[in-house]
Amino acid sequence: MTDPDYWETHDVTALPPRFRLRLSDLAGGEVVRATETRPARAVSEAEQRLKNADSIGAIIPVYTDRLADAASDADVTRLVFDEAVFEEVFKETAPAQLDATELIRVTNVSVAVTVTEDCLLLSLPNLDGAYDSQTEFIAETVKARHWGNHLLDYYWDSAQPPERDSSHQN
Repeated sequence: MTDPDYWETHDVTALPPRFRLRLSDLAGGEVVRATETRPARAVSEAEQRLKNADSIGAIIPVYTDRLADAASDADVTRLVFDEAVFEEVFKETAPAQLDATELIRVTNVSVAVTVTEDCLLLSLPNLDGAYDSQTEFIAETVKARHWGNHLLDYYWDSAQPPERDSSHQN
């Protein structure tokens, strides 16, 4: 794969073993990095992909208002939130905006993945486990999208529906 520096400085062990064995499915993708003169380059590229998407499935270890807004017109197929992120977003968001909880699952995740009809967006954590908002791996192949959808299936199947206790009811 291109950009060996990305794969050496990011934690592929954050991916389940069966997906690490299939990283070759991501061949042909590119790493988009922030630069000194364009510090938001990676986020801007992801934002543009989300704005153009008709459908989105995602694994969300961190929440970014800018990316959530960019994806607001797309048909959400499923979202797997990190538990801490979901709790924070749920508290700050009107419950009516999260009424489609059948499309949401919650578990511990550290990998960001978005699959649209056109591309796979992948963001692995740095080796120290910190989220990296400065780089985004983007692949547009059918094989990469299948890999991403299988990863979504894996997390979806092991995640739980969000709990809605009495303090969250309308």
